[in-house]
Amino acid sequence: MTAHVLAALDQTHADAPDNPGLLAEEIATQMPGPDRPVLSVVLDQLLQEKLIARSNRLFQRAGHVARLSPADAALYAAIRAMLEAAGRDQPRLVLLAEQLGRDPEELRPLLDKGGRIGWLGRISKGYHVPPAILAGVARAVAADHPERLLTVGRFREAAGIGRNLTMPLLEFFDAQGLTTRIPEGRCIRPEWRPMEVGEEVVPQEGFEPPTPSLRMRCSTS
Repeated sequence: MTAHVLAALDQTHADAPDNPGLLAEEIATQMPGPDRPVLSVVLDQLLQEKLIARSNRLFQRAGHVARLSPADAALYAAIRAMLEAAGRDQPRLVLLAEQLGRDPEELRPLLDKGGRIGWLGRISKGYHVPPAILAGVARAVAADHPERLLTVGRFREAAGIGRNLTMPLLEFFDAQGLTTRIPEGRCIRPEWRPMEVGEEVVPQEGFEPPTPSLRMRCSTS
């Protein structure tokens, strides 16, 4: 069974160097049916032996670093520069594509890939936002509202974002654990701690940066 898991990951990395890894469910589809119920045990064993690694929900061979092709890396660098320059006024995919002279559907797979790797936060089909900007918005909202009660308008004002991004970002923060819905609106979870954002380097010809973490850490202590 360990051989099946390692072979599945090796084949994935060989076929798609820009794929950061596989979900357990994706690995299971490549396993013999009778072995699937104990896949989690095998994965835990391989993690302990440091033959594989885990990033969020994705499993990969130890030492694997997702790398884009030179063409994709150059396009991603241009996209990332535009997103960072926009600050909190993040452009929708349609506007981003227009500014780059590309078709939106041409950019979407690369943006989704950046989200899977962890370089971008996928807010919705129309928005992909750098982790550092998401972290800045989250901290600003938490600091501006120590009483922790939010309406949509108060969130938008504290976040400094436009109307189009407001609801997708609120729903994203709901999912991440910063906010939770209540009858009066939303509240900031009292146990929330700021996101951690790792350092990132903009990719150059074939080189890819280490994956930054984008985590909402909650603690009851």
